[in-house]
Amino acid sequence: MALDADLAETTLVMDDLKKCFMDTEDLCRLQDAHLLVKDIQTKAVARLENARIAVQALSSRADEAEAEAAGPPLNVLEETQAALNEEVSQKKAELEAMNAQVASIEEERRQLSEQAREIRSRRSTVDAAVHDALPRTKHQLGLYAHISKISWEAAAMHEGEVAGHVSDPKRGDVMPFAFKKGECSDVELANRLWDLIDTNATAVVC
Repeated sequence: MALDADLAETTLVMDDLKKCFMDTEDLCRLQDAHLLVKDIQTKAVARLENARIAVQALSSRADEAEAEAAGPPLNVLEETQAALNEEVSQKKAELEAMNAQVASIEEERRQLSEQAREIRSRRSTVDAAVHDALPRTKHQLGLYAHISKISWEAAAMHEGEVAGHVSDPKRGDVMPFAFKKGECSDVELANRLWDLIDTNATAVVC
């Protein structure tokens, strides 16, 4: 059945998204939508099948009524036929409603598939940007450390200090420095760091 094939396709799309984006907000929304679509589709299939069985049963009853037309009085037969016709009309209306619901589900599935494609496209763009930018950033940081000869102590940063050491590979010197934040102006701090780099002065504490 086409509906089963579409359900399988939707499930595959959702599974693929879950593998690619296990921690994204978009995935949470798509998972919720996927569960809703799957539940609606399951109910729609069941109701369509029940309606089909009911129509078949009504058709059989109509055939039986026609076969027994010679027996019962004409007015009874007409009333029975009218009731059957009304019930058939109701079932047809239910089938039409189910078809409309299935069409709505199909449209929602199409939109979800489009969203999935857009997410995969955005992820590819981000991955490509990261792939291009990360090596360049690492190179720039490495070049900065090489030129400035400064290595920072991250732990000291959290304790209110600007600390680290300046190294001179040619001379084999390593000169530590530590400046407390607020006791030196930014300009003075920058000048002292440049003095360390330029003059290879001894350890400096501000």
